[in-house]
Amino acid sequence: MNRSATHVKRAFLVSGIGLGILLAVTSFFLFWQTSEATIDPSVRYRVLRGVFALDSIPGGETPAAIDQIRHQELWNYVQDLAPAIIEDQIAYFEIGTDGYSAELAHVVQSGIGKEYWILLMDEEDAAGPKGGFQSVTVDETIVHELSHILFGSEAQIQLDETLYRSETYEQWDDQYLALLNDCEGSYMTTEGCSKKDSYINQFYLAFWAELDVYPSYDDYDYLDYVTWYAVTSVDEDIAETFMTFVLEDRPKADFDIRDQKVEFMWSYPELVEIRDEMRAGLR
Repeated sequence: MNRSATHVKRAFLVSGIGLGILLAVTSFFLFWQTSEATIDPSVRYRVLRGVFALDSIPGGETPAAIDQIRHQELWNYVQDLAPAIIEDQIAYFEIGTDGYSAELAHVVQSGIGKEYWILLMDEEDAAGPKGGFQSVTVDETIVHELSHILFGSEAQIQLDETLYRSETYEQWDDQYLALLNDCEGSYMTTEGCSKKDSYINQFYLAFWAELDVYPSYDDYDYLDYVTWYAVTSVDEDIAETFMTFVLEDRPKADFDIRDQKVEFMWSYPELVEIRDEMRAGLR
């Protein structure tokens, strides 16, 4: 069962799905939660290794030439922001819409391999007031989604083939629980166990591991989280924190947990280099 925008999945913590997929969790219970991702792709492009080519998709459509040009403009915008370390992990770029002002984007593992990803964006939400794509919201969303790929990559996570190949929820559940038992001491994502020194595991150990109960929206505190969405899971907390790290200035102090989380990013010189690379692509 490869993850898609409409899948429902049981998870201890959620990983890699992006804006619009919200799973409330506790440290003691596993339970079902319907994905709020609602965009069904209508157009797909192959984008791996510098290619930008229209690809077939079940139930898809062939966009007009002028729309294809516009889609490539949006992909070029993504490329401007994508650091080289993850750009070649995106296999497909998909376009769809769920109407204005709903989900803007998400990422999922690609069917061509567990180490490759699909980035889907809502063209209607991405369009700016003058028809262009540049906006604070689009910048934030692209950086957020790219961070899921960065923190969920094969270099960071022991991507599990059985999880990736599972065709039923029961198969996925059984494998996930088996891996969860072997992942003691590390953060377990929906793609596999995080590596001990991975960014997400170190972030988890620093800011989430000691929580008795994982928070809900009612627990949001601006002193603890960079945004309200960050409260939903470890994955969204680190993605929103990375977004803040890239787009905002360095905190002047780290008295609050919120700022400590941002400072966590600054403690990795390679992430600072990635930040500089991504900021160079801002328009």
